[in-house]
Amino acid sequence: MFNYHSFIGSKLFAHLFPDNPKIQKRCSGNKDVDILLFRDPGGAAPSIKEYYKGLFGNKIELHYIPLISDYFKTLVPGLPKIADHDDPYRTALRNMFFTLKASHLPWDTVHKNKTIYDLFLMSEENCKIDETLLNKLLNYWEQTKGSKWRAD
Repeated sequence: MFNYHSFIGSKLFAHLFPDNPKIQKRCSGNKDVDILLFRDPGGAAPSIKEYYKGLFGNKIELHYIPLISDYFKTLVPGLPKIADHDDPYRTALRNMFFTLKASHLPWDTVHKNKTIYDLFLMSEENCKIDETLLNKLLNYWEQTKGSKWRAD
C-alpha cells in the first residue's frame, strides 16, 4: 500500500559504506529507522506512519523531501547493484547522501557534532558535494524550516 520508500539516515549510511569500520560502529547503536517517502503523504501521514511502525517498530521517522525523492528515483534502476563498489549508482547515492548531510549544517535544529562527524567519515571515502543539489536543498530547507542559523 505505502511501500514507496527507502531507508535513509543511519540505515542507508551503514549500507553505503559496509567496509568502513568507523561508519559501521557509528551506525551500530541506532535503533531508529528513518524512512524517505517517494511521494507526499498529505493527509494520510498518520496512517502511513502506523503502517511503517508495524513493519519496523515504534522508533520511525518519515521524511518527504521532494528533491531527494526525485533524485533517488533516478537511481532506482541501479539500486540492486549498490553492493558493487565500482558501480556509478553507488557513487551517485553516496554523493547524494553526503550532499544531504551537508545541507543540514546551516540550521541549529540538527545534531551538529554527529553531522560533522558523518561528513568527515564520508569525506574519507572521497564523497563529493553535488553543488547544484546542495543549493536546491539549502533553498528548500529555508522555505520549509525557516531562516538559516547564524552565529552572530
